Amino acid sequence: MNAKASKKPGPSRAPSTKLWKKMWSAPVNSRIRNFLWRMAKNILPTKDNLSRKGINSDLLCPLCQTAKESVSHLFMQCVFVKQLLFSSPLSYRVPTNSDIKDWLLGFLSCGDVFSIQLLCTMLHRTWLARNSAVFNQIFQDPIRVAEDAVNGVAEHNRWNQEEKTISIAATTTKPWPKDVITIQVDAGLSPNGSIAFGGVFRDRERKIIMAASKKEEARTEPVVAEILAIRWSLGIAADLKFERIILQSDALGVVDCINGHRSIAVIDHITEDCRILLNSFSFSSVMFIPRSSNVDAHNLVVLSKRLGSRTWLGSYPMEDHVVTNSGLISAV
Repeated sequence: MNAKASKKPGPSRAPSTKLWKKMWSAPVNSRIRNFLWRMAKNILPTKDNLSRKGINSDLLCPLCQTAKESVSHLFMQCVFVKQLLFSSPLSYRVPTNSDIKDWLLGFLSCGDVFSIQLLCTMLHRTWLARNSAVFNQIFQDPIRVAEDAVNGVAEHNRWNQEEKTISIAATTTKPWPKDVITIQVDAGLSPNGSIAFGGVFRDRERKIIMAASKKEEARTEPVVAEILAIRWSLGIAADLKFERIILQSDALGVVDCINGHRSIAVIDHITEDCRILLNSFSFSSVMFIPRSSNVDAHNLVVLSKRLGSRTWLGSYPMEDHVVTNSGLISAV
């Protein structure tokens, strides 16, 4: 057998034979089936696989920046994929301590055509989102990726004239959750001894529900300002009786503390307050986003220097109100 032929996807020995059969007969296009095969075989060019081949690079997951990127992390443990799967019509939680092959086999054997199509498509879209972050420095919203995956399944079925079959399956699936709120928050310090917060609250269609700024006269450390901003925004969400939230911050260290990946003594007590607030929601998640994706919240921090504590319902402050003079406030 020549080298080229040996690299082609093909049947494997037991006990994986059943998985390969399910995978290659999955009701998705051949590109997604090939991707699933590469994922299950652990031959995708994830950072840990590249490292084993002598290609040195940063090993952190490009989507969450909190753990080493591997196939199991990217598709089962990453905050991004957890938010993606749970915010989809499946409202699915990845089982913990599960082997990726066993997990895939179990889901591919569930018998629900729509659910199988959507899960496979979302896993593939996760890989595309990962590549977008690595090669283009574009970070995608997991809720929007979930919605695009639903549209992708519908388009696939239209092309394959399977609309009637899938529409029956889809009616048994939980409707798209409309109550997931995304909160982007930032904090800043002023040389004159004040701290400022900015928060933007959006629905699943990215429409602004509320924007808010807050200013307090206090001197503190940057990491304390960031955790106080998160607690402030969670308090607003709780007061508004939101049930399902995703909070995004560009303070990686603080996000790590809330998610239990590290501890910073000076903010431990405030971190615990945040966890208590997070537990009051039926679903909550805290994730890191880069500064470039948190511009709106940052601008509200700057704006609070002039306007103080303000709230805008259903809108964002007019552009001429947002002043980015570096002398006003420095974001942390």
